Amino acid sequence: MIVDLGRRRALWTDIHLPATGGFQSVRSHGGDDLAVVAADLWQQFTSGGRVTLWDLSVWRAAALSSQVAVVSREAEPALLRYRRRPDETAAAFAVRVSSLKDAEERHEHVDPDAAAAGLAAGRRIFLATVHGDVQPPGATGTAYRLFPGTGDAPRTLTRVTAGDLLADLA
Repeated sequence: MIVDLGRRRALWTDIHLPATGGFQSVRSHGGDDLAVVAADLWQQFTSGGRVTLWDLSVWRAAALSSQVAVVSREAEPALLRYRRRPDETAAAFAVRVSSLKDAEERHEHVDPDAAAAGLAAGRRIFLATVHGDVQPPGATGTAYRLFPGTGDAPRTLTRVTAGDLLADLA
């Protein structure tokens, strides 16, 4: 784990460096080797040149739907609703959604996950979440969850992986 306390960011990644005698230890690799690996990984994952799962989710939603709702937890919790404009391409729509600006509607809500679940209830949806916090009753469609766990998507939603998100865009 690489932690930047000043910027309040952390990056977790599993790294395998060749071990001596079948065991791996920090001491056997020396602090310098691990520091170089950590710096390289930090640069790679924070350079802005890598596609994130947020990017894939937004692109998929914007490509397959004319309406997208985003739960925002910045400053004031809210549910942002976007609608593709008549002359807006899917790519431009995705850029606008990804920016979290210029939404057609902004509904400030103490519990934006509950608001999103209410909006999606009984509809055909694509749901992308970090922890599976949105549980829309009666919704059908597809769900992606970054961190799988016991609170997975309702059985009426088909779970997909990150690879599936990418494949759908091909």
